[in-house]
Amino acid sequence: MSVAINVLTAAKRGVKNQSNGVERCLSQLEIVQAELEKEQKARQNIEARFEQFKQEREQERAEHERQREQERVKREQEREQERAKRERERAEQAEWHKNMEEILKKFLKRERAEQAERHKNLEEMLRKFLNK
Repeated sequence: MSVAINVLTAAKRGVKNQSNGVERCLSQLEIVQAELEKEQKARQNIEARFEQFKQEREQERAEHERQREQERVKREQEREQERAKRERERAEQAEWHKNMEEILKKFLKRERAEQAERHKNLEEMLRKFLNK
C-alpha cells in the first residue's frame, strides 16, 4: 500500500507540477496576448494617423490646386481686361483720328472757299482797275 501511496503522491505531485506548468504557460500566454493587443492598438493608431496624414496632404493638394486655378482665372481676367482696355484705346484713337480728319476737311473746305472768295475779289478789283 505504501507503493500505492507513493504512486498516488507522485501522481499528485506530477499533476500539481503539470498544473503549475500550465498556469505558468497560461500566465505567459496572457502576457503575450496583452502585448499583442498593445501592438495591435499601436498599429491601428499608426494606421489611423497615417490615414489622417494622407487626408491632410490630399486636402492641402486640393487647396493648392484651387489656389492655382484661382490665380490662373485671375491672370486670365487681368489679360482680358488689359485686352479690352487696349481695344477701347484703339477705338478712342480711331474716333479721335476720324474727328481730326473731319475738322481738317472742314477747315480746308472753308480755307478753299475763303481763298476762292479772295481770288474772286482780287479778279474783280483787277478788272475794275484795268477798266479805268
